[in-house]
Amino acid sequence: MFCIYCGAKLPDQAKFCGNCGAKVPVPDSQNKNAPEDDEPGALISYKEELLELCQQYNQFDDFLDHHFYIYCYPKIPREKVENALTSYAAGSGIQPEAVLILCDDTFFGRADKGFLITENQLISEAGCFPLKDIQEVVKPSFFQDCRILPQNVVISDMPSNEEIDFFCEFFNALLRKKRQSGY
Repeated sequence: MFCIYCGAKLPDQAKFCGNCGAKVPVPDSQNKNAPEDDEPGALISYKEELLELCQQYNQFDDFLDHHFYIYCYPKIPREKVENALTSYAAGSGIQPEAVLILCDDTFFGRADKGFLITENQLISEAGCFPLKDIQEVVKPSFFQDCRILPQNVVISDMPSNEEIDFFCEFFNALLRKKRQSGY
């Protein structure tokens, strides 16, 4: 069992998260007042869609001359994941194997800046955002950094390029498809 707020592993009978202090919801089978998917606090899994995006991205990646920013499961270097989890994602409780996409927004490839995506969250220096609450990832341009809407939060200050544009297009298509399916 994992905390739905921070992703920390929890004992089966936990009532509160030892990592973030959040109250652990009673499983749906025991709780007739469980949060609906559209209520705050409910996390929706995008794992199937994200794994499909990773497969498509990794195929695209084979054609790129240079790989600079985006890494998708299973091609995410362990060192990059560990650096992300000990820097901007520290305290999130996310386990390395839960990271499906990682954006390394550093010049020397340390991955201590950027964002990562798990099956239900985007985590960056700006915070942790449930994927179901993100409408769009805005591609960076000469005048603006990469940001998420409607939160209007900068998630990366990387420059626009073919790799980032491809990621934004596919990720936004994934978000639209999931919303249209009613989660």
